[in-house]
Amino acid sequence: MVLAGVLLTCPLHATVLRADLSTSGLKLLATALPVMTVTEFTWTGGGGGNHSWSTPSNWSPSPSCSGCYPNDCQHNAVIPYQSGGWDIELVSEQIHLVDIAGDVDFTGTGSIPVLEVEELVLTGDHDVVITFTAATMKTMSCP
Repeated sequence: MVLAGVLLTCPLHATVLRADLSTSGLKLLATALPVMTVTEFTWTGGGGGNHSWSTPSNWSPSPSCSGCYPNDCQHNAVIPYQSGGWDIELVSEQIHLVDIAGDVDFTGTGSIPVLEVEELVLTGDHDVVITFTAATMKTMSCP
């Protein structure tokens, strides 16, 4: 007979521990949770004169599938340091994480694009200046 139950989660190891106090004492049961697979894209700006977020050749590894770039909640985008910074034309997308290590100017064309991210990380040993010209970024929770 279970008298009480407590659920503890460990997101780092994707495990749920359930503690049940039964007539025979305390027992711990571990259940593995499905781990979210995240694809990481690194900005290279390799799309020729095209600096659009949605151009697959601007990302490494250069995806072999058409239309592959950071565009859903299982994608991370890494924007590395580059002397002189980056100019990136945003599109409206929802992604898990953006990791920025250097200066970047996010721009938009037409309607103002919104890049929604669950996490924004600033890394590296350089000052980071982020500017937005007719574009925005905001945080949100991935479904």
